[in-house]
Amino acid sequence: MSTEPDRSAAAYALVMMLTRHERLPPPEIDVYEYMTGSGAEGWGVRLVLRDSIGKFEHWREALDLEPVVDFERCHQSVWLTASGEYEGVRVHLLSLAEVPLVDGAGE
Repeated sequence: MSTEPDRSAAAYALVMMLTRHERLPPPEIDVYEYMTGSGAEGWGVRLVLRDSIGKFEHWREALDLEPVVDFERCHQSVWLTASGEYEGVRVHLLSLAEVPLVDGAGE
C-alpha cells in the first residue's frame, strides 16, 4: 500500500524538477498512484508535452532519462514515452505530436 510519505516524495520531486528546469517549456503535470505487475504500489510524476517532439527531447535530456523511448504511430500522430527515476521517484514523460505523412508511408 502506498503511503502519504510516498505521495509527498513524488510532489517534492515534481517541485524540484520544475524549479531546476524552469526555462524548459511548461508540461502538463500529474502526480499519480501506480501499481506494478508484482503488486508494488507507489506514487510517480507524469509530464505530458503536446505538439512538439523537440520539447519532449529537451525534458528527456534534462531529466537524464534513457534515450530509448517507446514510439507509437496512429495516422499522423505519434506518441513518445520515456520513463526513469528522478529524486528516487518514478517519472513518466509523454509527448503526442502531429507528424506529416511521407508519400508511401502507412501503406
